[in-house]
Amino acid sequence: MIAIDKNKVEIPTSLTDKTRLEAFEENVKKKKHILGDKYRTNEVSKLLNELYNKKCAYCEDTLLNAPKSIEHYRPKNSAKRKNCNSDNSYFWLAFSWDNLLLSCTSCNSSKGSCFDINGQRVTHSDYKEYSLDDLQSTIKDLDKQEKPLLVNPEQVTKSFLRKNLDFDFNGQISSTNKQLEYTIRICNLNRNELVKKRKIIINDLINLIKEKKMRFINHRNTKRYKEDLMDISKTILNKIKKYDQFTAWQKFLIQEFKNIEKQTLLINE
Repeated sequence: MIAIDKNKVEIPTSLTDKTRLEAFEENVKKKKHILGDKYRTNEVSKLLNELYNKKCAYCEDTLLNAPKSIEHYRPKNSAKRKNCNSDNSYFWLAFSWDNLLLSCTSCNSSKGSCFDINGQRVTHSDYKEYSLDDLQSTIKDLDKQEKPLLVNPEQVTKSFLRKNLDFDFNGQISSTNKQLEYTIRICNLNRNELVKKRKIIINDLINLIKEKKMRFINHRNTKRYKEDLMDISKTILNKIKKYDQFTAWQKFLIQEFKNIEKQTLLINE
């Protein structure tokens, strides 16, 4: 998960055009989201892809060659689920820019309509006087009242995530922070496919260290060995691009490089 600054771009004009306005008014009239994805305009998709660097908002897996979902942070539909206690529809926010995120289909499916809170639930009646234009940027007021458990990458800082997200060398992600713990569980961020992908990255790093260790056994030059290890760390750090999957995980591995090296050495000795 990475922090996203949505203020870098303007609100898409397509979200308040005639087609979206008519769909919004129909939602309000029926008091539910009418089936369809009219919020998925070309403009919205383009901007979300740019903001999220074509990665999932929750698991940070790459979406370069994968199906993409335009995720509603606050669910547009209501459906009772076993993994949460909420069953609420925010149908009036289906076309709100600050309620739209980019996600993979797996995280989107796992989260579903889950949106548990620690505060007071907001309903459409609280915002019935708001126009579609007004509803494009209400998330701070909504969050202040509802105190959602689900983390929104657009409303947290990089330092918050660095401080509260924990990884282990088996590719698992965890946190003692209640919001992050909820998000990890609801989005199933430790599902097998993700853990396997994270383990591939750390195994590649371990194999590089093993290679340098084997060379050290032959040349016995401690200074050269340390320089080799330093080169590995620098190379990996320099290779991390904004479009890479799991950049938070990769940066964690760099931070824990010395511990990984020690464990690798124990395996080889």
